[in-house]
Amino acid sequence: MKRLLAAILALVLLASLAGCGIAKRDDSPPPQDIEINDPPQETETTRSSGPVAPGTEQIERTVLFDEDGIRITVNSIDPTEPIFGLAMDFTLENNTDKNLTFVTDTCVINGYSVGSYLYEKVAPHSSIDTTADFDFELAKEESGSECIVDLDLYLYVEDSDTYDIIKTIGPVHLETNAKGDYSYSYDDSGAAAVDDANLKITLRELKYDEFDGQYQEFYVENKTSKPISVSLENVTINGKECDPYFYLACAPYSHAFGHISFPESAMKEVSVTDIEELGFSIKVFETETFNTIYESGDLVVTYDE
Repeated sequence: MKRLLAAILALVLLASLAGCGIAKRDDSPPPQDIEINDPPQETETTRSSGPVAPGTEQIERTVLFDEDGIRITVNSIDPTEPIFGLAMDFTLENNTDKNLTFVTDTCVINGYSVGSYLYEKVAPHSSIDTTADFDFELAKEESGSECIVDLDLYLYVEDSDTYDIIKTIGPVHLETNAKGDYSYSYDDSGAAAVDDANLKITLRELKYDEFDGQYQEFYVENKTSKPISVSLENVTINGKECDPYFYLACAPYSHAFGHISFPESAMKEVSVTDIEELGFSIKVFETETFNTIYESGDLVVTYDE
């Protein structure tokens, strides 16, 4: 049994922002602003005081996949995993003549795409009990539900020797015993960078990290049947080029959120003490094929005192 852990710590402190706008960055004609006059408001979550207490959710033992000598069974969940918020116990069976590797892809909890951590090699004609971790802690506040209500799992199985993917699995929909007692919500408020039949991306207020720098929140809704990835290019702060990391994966028909961070150390490199203007372009592509499905062109976000 092997368990992959990756500690993720996000400490945030809300800061005031009176207004914010997005505009095309171009020499002609003048950019058109989209104003945010009020900070985003959380959508109220409706839930009853049912018998299931947070941290006691469970699912039925379920066979997720059983074909061609490959069998994947989820046995139970632990919604009290201290770092990630959710651990899931699997039995992986390899009844083939190949060395196989079982991997979880971006999965969905309470409608939100979350990171998942399972990478397990299983020898031919053998099985293994193992645990995968899921970032429910990141989605808990966003979804407005303290309980895990439902999950959509995505996995793939590859040949360990050639790295060829031989099986793609999912979505497999699972519901916990909290399904009737809790519900969750989506907060898509903010300035819309794109909103069409396939995609919605909004920007929330600029926030200040209590310990290090500033960050801009992004909300993404994937309205398609394909997994997508979102990246940013040509990033500038106050007109000065910088190179922060931003990558956001979003499963089919799900929601995701993330932020682009500007640590104080990076801001000092470009002689910026406070962000007044953020420039960037958005690129969205299908995760599996790398085909581009959306490019925004250059955008400018301005922040007013």
